Amino acid sequence: MRDVFEPLALGVKFKDDQLNYYTMSDYLNDMNDLRLTVQVVDFNKGVVKQFEEKVNAKANSSNVVKTINTAEMVSESDKANTMIHAWLSDSKGKKLSSKDYFFYWPNKLNLPQTTVKTSVKYADGKYTVTLTSKKLAKDVFMEIPVMGAKFTDNFIDLLPGEKRIIEITSPALKASEKTPITVKHIRETY
Repeated sequence: MRDVFEPLALGVKFKDDQLNYYTMSDYLNDMNDLRLTVQVVDFNKGVVKQFEEKVNAKANSSNVVKTINTAEMVSESDKANTMIHAWLSDSKGKKLSSKDYFFYWPNKLNLPQTTVKTSVKYADGKYTVTLTSKKLAKDVFMEIPVMGAKFTDNFIDLLPGEKRIIEITSPALKASEKTPITVKHIRETY
């Protein structure tokens, strides 16, 4: 997902059975020695293929840095059970931007039934929530019955085996009250 306030982002467009990855840079200098990592992720099994390539982001522009033939990565019959997860990192390995690609709209995907495990660290003014799932949990969303509570992230795709940490902040949150947090994903809605 793109953070619109970040000066460098990774984008993807599907056209003619190819995924075109491009960088969008607001920097005034070229960014060299970046690494593009692309993973084929089975919703149930996790990563089944991965490749990495060095790329450069041209200053103050948007440019295609890699084109991938989808037939070389995923068979037609696997597209409803598979996604492409890609990210851009710097020479030190710091993740700068990521972009996920699903071949179909959610109603056409074979989303697995899964349980999102949560653990919460309670503190006054801030709850830190750790989310994990053995299988893909698409469009995970959290709710808390506190008006105006702020989430560092919400409505996310939780990849198989991935751990995500999300902070919820509000002056109304008290460690001693352990206000309940509801976590759901799209597969639980039908």
